[in-house]
Amino acid sequence: MGCPCGNDDPDAGCANSTGLGALLAAAGTPSIAADDLVLAAIGMPSHRVAMLVLGSGAQMLPFRSGLLCVGGEVRSGRRHHPTGPSGTVSLTGVVGILAHAPVGLQVQPGETWSFQVWYRDVPPHKAHCGNKSNLTNALGVTFAP
Repeated sequence: MGCPCGNDDPDAGCANSTGLGALLAAAGTPSIAADDLVLAAIGMPSHRVAMLVLGSGAQMLPFRSGLLCVGGEVRSGRRHHPTGPSGTVSLTGVVGILAHAPVGLQVQPGETWSFQVWYRDVPPHKAHCGNKSNLTNALGVTFAP
């Protein structure tokens, strides 16, 4: 995979201070009209700040202690989400969230967007490059009417 600190996790993003990588998964449908797509990130450190990052394409660039895999026109949700005691974040109604975010993104049918969650990762000791943040794996979604 090529994580910048040799912290590869073949099943998720680059390993973080929990020892594993954080995983982003989707549930629901990519229907714009239904707006029932749920993005859930698990495996992040607890009680940290996380933010949704999205892009119109894909890439793979070292970024902090992880890999930035969203590319093209890259935007952030600009809203921070706490990871809570279990190290998870769940975003329901992704189309509505994006439309009402400061970026004001209007998703169109047939468009494919890549999603990733960027989160703080400040381990108690200097580990994982000491870069203080990491990312989940990326997830591509092609939206339907």
